[in-house]
Amino acid sequence: QFGLLYRHYDYEDAFSKLRELQTKFEEDFWKIFKVNLSDNGDEFRKFKEIQADPKTGEVKCKAFFTRPHMPSDKGDCENNHKYVRYILLKGHTFDNLTQEKVNLVFSHVNGLIRDSKNKKAPYQLMVERFGKDFCDKLGIQAIKPNDVVLKPFLLKNPAAALDFVKHRVSFPPLRKRNDLSKILHFEIVLKRSVCIFAASIGRNKYG
Repeated sequence: QFGLLYRHYDYEDAFSKLRELQTKFEEDFWKIFKVNLSDNGDEFRKFKEIQADPKTGEVKCKAFFTRPHMPSDKGDCENNHKYVRYILLKGHTFDNLTQEKVNLVFSHVNGLIRDSKNKKAPYQLMVERFGKDFCDKLGIQAIKPNDVVLKPFLLKNPAAALDFVKHRVSFPPLRKRNDLSKILHFEIVLKRSVCIFAASIGRNKYG
C-alpha cells in the first residue's frame, strides 16, 4: 500500500495525483492498475477519468465506485487503515506532513509481517510481483521487520524511532492543529486481478 498527499476538499488536486501516478509509470500503469475501485468521497469526483489515456482518450483500464455505506466493498483497504493510524493518529493535523514523510509511514507499514500474507511483509510481495523499481517509484523503502515502528514519533525523528525499537525510550505526544491536508490511501490487491482500492484519510474521527 502507499499514500499520496493532497489538499483537503480539492478534488482537482486529488485527481492530479492520480495523473502523476499514470505519468510516473507510463505504459506500465495500464498493465499494473487494471481495475480500480474508490469510495464515493468528493475527492474522487473525477475518478472515472483515469480509465482513459490522457493523450489518446483510449480507455485502458476500469474504474468503479463502491456502494454507498458499504465499507466491506474495499475491506482490505479499510482493514489496513489501522496500521496507518498507529502513526497518523485521529484528530491530528496532516498539515505538517510532506510526501517524503507519507512515504516513510507506508514504508514501515509495508515492512510489517502479516500472518494473512503467509508470514511475508507487503513490501516483499510487491517486489516479488512487480520488482524493486516499482517500489522505488512509489517512494517505498525496504524496512526490516525488526526495525518497523508504528508509532507517531516515527515522523518526528526516524533515527530516534529506531532507538525506541532497540531501547524502548519514551516520546511526548504530538500536538493537535487545524488541518488542510489529507492522504489518498491505496491498497494493491494481489489475490485476483490487480486493483487499487482507494480511500481518503484525514484528521476527522471517522477517517
